[in-house]
Amino acid sequence: MNHRVPAHKRYQPTEYEHAANCATHALWIIPSILGSSNLYFLSDDDWETISAWIYGLGLCGLFVVSTVFHTISWKKRHLRMVERCLHMFDRMVIYFFIAASYAPWLNLRELGPWASHMRWLVWIMASVGTVYVFFFHERYKLVELLCYVIMGFFPALVILSMPNTEGIWELMTGGVFYCLGMVFFKSDGRIPFAHAIWHLFVAFGAGTHYYAIWRTRPLPCHRPEPSVLVHEGWPTMFYGTHFIMSPPTKSKLKRQSQLLSSVLSRTLSYKYRDLDTTFSSLGASDDPAELSTQLSAPGVLKVFGDSVCSGTHYKSVLATGTSSAQELVKEALERYALSPECASQYVLCDVVGQAGDSGQQWRAEGFRVFGDNEKPLLIQELWKPREGLSRRFELRKRSDVEELAAKDVDTMTAGEKERRFRKSRGWSGENEKAEAQDPFGGKLVCRGV
Repeated sequence: MNHRVPAHKRYQPTEYEHAANCATHALWIIPSILGSSNLYFLSDDDWETISAWIYGLGLCGLFVVSTVFHTISWKKRHLRMVERCLHMFDRMVIYFFIAASYAPWLNLRELGPWASHMRWLVWIMASVGTVYVFFFHERYKLVELLCYVIMGFFPALVILSMPNTEGIWELMTGGVFYCLGMVFFKSDGRIPFAHAIWHLFVAFGAGTHYYAIWRTRPLPCHRPEPSVLVHEGWPTMFYGTHFIMSPPTKSKLKRQSQLLSSVLSRTLSYKYRDLDTTFSSLGASDDPAELSTQLSAPGVLKVFGDSVCSGTHYKSVLATGTSSAQELVKEALERYALSPECASQYVLCDVVGQAGDSGQQWRAEGFRVFGDNEKPLLIQELWKPREGLSRRFELRKRSDVEELAAKDVDTMTAGEKERRFRKSRGWSGENEKAEAQDPFGGKLVCRGV
């Protein structure tokens, strides 16, 4: 260990300290690349993919730039200008690494109106820190350290206020590693291998945060959840989950839209509901088509669970217009004597079918899976079952719904196949026509390409 230097100068490590500085970050380059790739392949949608890219680039960039700088500082110390530029780059990367570390938390979790601004504010802070390093590098070291601390703690205050606190303890543990490491970060010349020890604390903190992100992999809640609409006997009506299914084609969307309109009819928009005299006149009595709610018992929702708990018809839960589907699932699980922690394994379904006469079993015509943040009671007011059909809310296993939806194969009409075949062969004809029978019995008339 060499002697400590004044505040305006940079400490010169010994040969052994140089080697330790290089090794303690070079060791983590390969694991960071593999870990980032793992997050990328585990991503289910665009938002998770973007967040994985941002976090991975920040994580890998930190270790790569630090290793390159310390290697040049050790072996090519005569290149003063190169060494100075790399040292500045090494300090700048820290700001962007902090911003990238918060990307999965800020992008993929539900935030309040004010807290949502932190998604872009954290990058402004990183840019300001970069400008500061460019103009005041190695001049005000205490101010630079204070900037790192503020940027590290400020976004954490927003995350701690999130409704979903899963992974918070790992986040706090990683922050403790960084804080303890800063003691060694400012102890060059006092503690042997102080900077290498700081590198190890950084690696431990980054590893803890990576584990939290990998373990929780928070689902995007600030944007609408995809939904599933399935018919018991017909093909799937509408779906697009992030688990196993891809978005439907235009032909399937059209077919599903027709099936949807055959079982549900849209009422007036919720905004102008009070102008609907017909709706107001029905407010005094229960709607026989709505099996889960009665106006005579407001605030009580019947959740049917025949497929979840055999022998049980339904359970009643408390619900309001602001209750989300996820909240109702957890309440229903408690009523069915199941653990609310298993809520991710169940979904709330809006089922349309026929109740039949007394003694006959309920027969479902189709059902739609609510997204976690959708408001079932509001949607119930916007869409009403058509005459002769009834509606009820059911609790079903997510795996059963996905298995049913996966059986639907998006078929292509014969006319579409012929058009694509002719197009691939380069055939043309202004008056050529092809007729094909579609899967539902209608005629499809197509002009030649």
